[in-house]
Amino acid sequence: MPTFQTSILHEIAHGKPISLRTRLLYRRRLQNRVQRLLRKAFRDEQKRTGLTQKEFAERIDKDKSKVNQWLSIASNLTLETISDLLLGLGVDLDELSVTRLANLIMQTANDIEEEEKASPPPPQLPQLNPPPAAQSASALESQQNWNPPLLGLGDDPAHQVTP
Repeated sequence: MPTFQTSILHEIAHGKPISLRTRLLYRRRLQNRVQRLLRKAFRDEQKRTGLTQKEFAERIDKDKSKVNQWLSIASNLTLETISDLLLGLGVDLDELSVTRLANLIMQTANDIEEEEKASPPPPQLPQLNPPPAAQSASALESQQNWNPPLLGLGDDPAHQVTP
């Protein structure tokens, strides 16, 4: 289980104050979920009826630029704004439910474990044979000291540059 998730569970399970970092993370997570829900609802209505952002803004008596912002960027929307947006799209939230974080984290860990089991093993690289032991030390030394000529203008040996 990832360390950050473990620390969140530790904070909650031991009755410790939940850190600001954790609270900010979960606030942003909820903002992203609400914004995705609203954007999907708008796209669905747009496909179904041809609704434009301008028409949507007029329907809920809001400025078009504000509606564009709400549909584009996750932000800290009030419940009143969320309600207006949903009403303007002609949709309602389904039953809200809660899930214990420990269950979500365990499910995520199980999903990752299952994916790892299901994925094929990485390909095996071919084994490289070591150089033959019969090579003499002088042959190896001459290979290590060999420097290819640096060629200048074309391949003409008259134009070779020596290091």
